[in-house]
Formats: sequence, structure tokens, C-alpha cells
Amino acid sequence: MVSTNQTSDDARSDADGIVPVAFGQRDGWPAMGTFDILDMRLNGYDFHIGLMEGVEKWTDPRVEAVFKTWTELLPYFQGDALLRTWQDAARDALVDETAGMYFFGTFALEQAGDATSDVGVFPFPFFGNEWDGEKAIDAPIDGFMLSRNPANPEAARKFLRCIATPEAQVVYVTSPGIGSVAVSPRADTSHYTEAQKLNADVLDRAGKLAQFLDRDARADFAGPAGIQAFLNRFLGDPAQDLGKLLRDIQVYYDALPPQ
Repeated sequence: MVSTNQTSDDARSDADGIVPVAFGQRDGWPAMGTFDILDMRLNGYDFHIGLMEGVEKWTDPRVEAVFKTWTELLPYFQGDALLRTWQDAARDALVDETAGMYFFGTFALEQAGDATSDVGVFPFPFFGNEWDGEKAIDAPIDGFMLSRNPANPEAARKFLRCIATPEAQVVYVTSPGIGSVAVSPRADTSHYTEAQKLNADVLDRAGKLAQFLDRDARADFAGPAGIQAFLNRFLGDPAQDLGKLLRDIQVYYDALPPQ
């Protein structure tokens, strides 16, 4: 999670008008990350990955527990999330300090501009259960790929060998507008921003790394007609019959063509 430099008391206070957690879901996909982290916190990494791979079922009571917990947390999130982009949530809420925290990818820091020094990074809170020790988190990895038939194969391979070095990775991630951290454990982090150093520390401490729902699950399930639509349906009416919602998700998944 990222947060402005508010105290936790400020973030919970009704008097100062600060909503605890920023939230923007107009693009359809951001809420998948919230589902991911709640599932890993409540049910563990292995169950979550099994659910993404179709081994576990959406009708499992453990999945319903995720949505029930989410329902309890929603009053602490920004309302009207379906009308708000993630950029609005980051820039107009977190940076402008009308929200205390935001659970999102660290690329949300790109919206902070010169205000990144006022933003902290910390892992999503633990729930005091058997899965705390996993310290699981979504951490999708971006990379450079070599096409099947490049015009200049030797030059392409040389470039990949270069970008794979820790030195080149540091040059890339410390370029203006880049908030990521290097993959190489040998990367020199001394030139990182404070936010990048905090981000790297969170990742170093994580015991289990997932990607993101749309990377861990099949693409035709993770798209706008699939889980994104179901999550929007949930967020539009959290008091609905969750059992029916989850049955509908499972029916949709089961109807997908074999891979």
C-alpha cells in the first residue's frame, strides 16, 4: 500500500474529512488486486493460485469469506469507485490528501510528481492468521522480450544481455517517471528514491509473490466480460446474495473453452 504522511489516527478521523482508502474502479481491472490480496491474506497463497488456475472453485466457502470481509471493509474505501479512474484515486485523493492510503501498484506514484517524498509504501496489513508468515503480495514483473524473428538477431540479443545486467536495470528504473525497482538482487539501490527503497524492502521481505489476477488466471476469464464484470456487480451492490454471485462466476468459468 502507499500512503501520504498522515498518522493512522488522521486516516481514521471523520473530523478531518480524510477517507481511509482511495479507490478507483472505472477501468474494470483495479479491484482484481484487492480481491487477490484479501484472498491471499484469508486463505493463503496456494489456495489463491489454485483458484486462479481453476483447481479451486469460486463457490468454495473460503471465497465467500473474502467477499464478506471485503463488504466489511468497503465503508473505509472511497465511494463511487465505479465512476473514478485509478489515476483520479491516486492524484485527486492520495496526493491531494483527501485519502490516507491507496492499495495499488507502485506505478500510482507516477501521479504524485514532485510529491513522492510525501508518500510512504508498506505491505497490506496482515490478519493475524496462519498465512501471515507468507507475507504474500502481488508483484507483476515487466520485462523485455525477443520476438521470434527479429530483423537483427545479434543486436537484439546484445541488447537483452545489456538490459539484464544490474547496472542497466538501475539506469532504467531510476529514469524520470519510472517507479519500478530492478529485478536483479545485485542492483545498487543507493540511487533509488525513498519510495523505491521502501518498495524494494517490501518485496525483499515478501515470502510469496503472485502476479495479478489477469496474469495468474486465463485471459478470457480475467477480461471485462469475465471477473471484471462480476467484481463490478459486487461493488455495485455488496449486500446482494453472494452465494448466487459466486455460482454465476463458477458457471461462467466452467463455460469457457478448453485451453
